[in-house]
Amino acid sequence: MTRIHDIKFIPKRLKNAIALSLFGLIFSTASTEADAPIDIRVALVIGNASYKHVPELANSANDAKSMGLVLRKLGFSVVEVVDGNKDVMNKAVDQIQSLLKGKQAVGMLYYAGHGLQLDWHNFMVPVDAKLTKASDVTKETIDIDKVITAFKQSSTRLNIIVLDACRDNPFTDKASGKGLAQLDAPSGTYLAFATSPGNVAEDGDESSGNGLFTHYLIKELQKPARIEDVFKRVRLQVRQKSEGRQIPWDSSSLEDDFAFNDGVKHTFNPEDLINEAKHTIEKEAKLKLEVQAAKAQAETEAKLRKQSKEEQFAIQKSEWDKIKDSKNVNDFYAFLEKYPSGFITEQATFALEKFSSGKVLPAPNQNGIKIVENKVRFRVGDSQINQITDLNTGTVLWKGSLTVERIANNLAYVKVNQRSEAEIYTLDGGITKGGATEDVYSWDPPRVDLPGDELVVGKKWTARTIETVGKTGNKLLREDQTTIVAYEDVTVPAGTFKAFKIVMNSSYNNGTVNKRTYWVESGWGFNLKTIRDIKRANGNNQHQVIEMVSRAKGERLCQLLCGEHTHLSKN
Repeated sequence: MTRIHDIKFIPKRLKNAIALSLFGLIFSTASTEADAPIDIRVALVIGNASYKHVPELANSANDAKSMGLVLRKLGFSVVEVVDGNKDVMNKAVDQIQSLLKGKQAVGMLYYAGHGLQLDWHNFMVPVDAKLTKASDVTKETIDIDKVITAFKQSSTRLNIIVLDACRDNPFTDKASGKGLAQLDAPSGTYLAFATSPGNVAEDGDESSGNGLFTHYLIKELQKPARIEDVFKRVRLQVRQKSEGRQIPWDSSSLEDDFAFNDGVKHTFNPEDLINEAKHTIEKEAKLKLEVQAAKAQAETEAKLRKQSKEEQFAIQKSEWDKIKDSKNVNDFYAFLEKYPSGFITEQATFALEKFSSGKVLPAPNQNGIKIVENKVRFRVGDSQINQITDLNTGTVLWKGSLTVERIANNLAYVKVNQRSEAEIYTLDGGITKGGATEDVYSWDPPRVDLPGDELVVGKKWTARTIETVGKTGNKLLREDQTTIVAYEDVTVPAGTFKAFKIVMNSSYNNGTVNKRTYWVESGWGFNLKTIRDIKRANGNNQHQVIEMVSRAKGERLCQLLCGEHTHLSKN
């Protein structure tokens, strides 16, 4: 059966009922545009299950129906297709473009069904697709880019693409690779995959009613939260339920905040899911529990919004200090579900990675960049020689070596020149004590320079820490806003390297602001290059570059670097 909000695509016996729905949709869209043209929401929802030439799927049609119901409750006008052939799907894309055109709307695609990749394009598979060879893919399927292009041509202000595809992929001999291809989100777009690129998602079972990813997405859409937090929580729950076999993935280029459920205008009554569908007694009991959880979460979110950043940080730090040494992985799942974008999220994420490593395989994107897990960064004996230069005068301010002396309790203890253990790094990409010169700083919780899980372009995080200045003992509250902005070549005295470029903007409660741009290589603990601009209230500003002059790994340390140390100055 195909369902779509356009009468000419519908069997006659359904026309009358759906005509009323269409009238309501048009009226709703028109009134929304008149009242608040900036907040028009239109979604194309497709669920294909009853395939003719490949195995059917258990839940994707149900997923589309459930998603359509929830999105309508959240203010979306929905064009819904269930078990669509190619012609119907193409007409649905045209219809969505017409509904969006010129309205500066939020456009969304949700697709559940079979999907595949070919030559770095991702394709939705219609129920009538017959693929006998790779060249049939472009003829028989729908390129996701067709929908993204339709959104762009309609001048949408924000796009959301959610792909719950690649469940049990029967097209491995027709595709370029397993699963879907990794894509960077186009400008103004949030892109979410049910599982990491190059991997296969679980369809769930018929008794569950929905696939694994969509089950948790529907659950989270019931709660007021930012779009990033919705998908972070979905990722956590899918990962936990699948025991790491499936880990959702997303890429964002959004510049504006967006919430499906803002708790005010666009809100959701979870009981609607119980009232508007037929369920078994067991299913209804589960839904009622989810209703209770959704209401509790809504109350928690409302309280959090009323707290200042200082209050939020104090509470999160207190809770983190209680569990940071825990041996129970569920403590970290619970912390991250409560604070998916908190000030100590990356430390909790790394703790989760340490106890429960994912079982998905990293896949490269079109430029050869893999989603790189941030795991092994330091080894005993790793050493790097750095040089600090004043960019205003060109004067070399300091030259010295960093050497990993020992690793214990998830910390790497680093010797700076001959000052034993002058710096202490966390294995998850943070630093608790540092300062290559004599003035040493410390941070509690650790200053987070890298994410706790993957290095991937577009990843953003916010962290807070208490910074203590070694000489004076002064304590400052510091907030860091950090983004991985590129993967590119960086040239330093030691050579040219492929590295992730990261920008960290920091602010202190004494008025100091600090911008650090730094380049890191996966699997190596020290930055290859750092440009720092520090502006202080007292006018004592700094504009410096720190560059790697040379390095050596582990057992190669002595033969390559022992002689170089004699030529270095401590200051």
